[in-house]
Amino acid sequence: MSMETTNYSKPEIQSEPKEKISGKGFMLTCLAHGGYPQGDIRWKVDDLAWNNNPEVKVEKTPNGLYNLASTLTFGPESLFKSFVCEVYNAEGVKESEEKILNNPSPDKVKNEADKEEKAKVTTQIVAPVVVIGSLIVGLLAALLLCRRKRQPPPSNPDECQEMCKEVP
Repeated sequence: MSMETTNYSKPEIQSEPKEKISGKGFMLTCLAHGGYPQGDIRWKVDDLAWNNNPEVKVEKTPNGLYNLASTLTFGPESLFKSFVCEVYNAEGVKESEEKILNNPSPDKVKNEADKEEKAKVTTQIVAPVVVIGSLIVGLLAALLLCRRKRQPPPSNPDECQEMCKEVP
């Protein structure tokens, strides 16, 4: 007695850990249940077929249907943004898919906000210091010029040569 073809359930993607943690890797597991005959799971990462598809774990249930599971593992440096799990039947026809997005962890968002705030505060401090410093340098230069103009010219040529030696 042969079984009739049965579609798999809509796949479910589970993430471990549940929330992405900055500096930590993560695993994604795709699960599909209750199909017949034995099917397959394939992954797309950032909308491209994942060529290194992991082994699909197949479990035959007591009622003769199959459960499928496939796990992808990523390191902490992973920059991938989207993950799609696709379930295929025995003829290689896609039955369904599930997609998740790799959102930054709350810690990462908070760190980015902190960095922006620090940069803003630094700019608010540095800009006035530069302006005030420039004003002081300008005033000192003007003061030196005025002082030099106020000195009477030397009446003696020897004094003039002495003054010229002093000025670099």
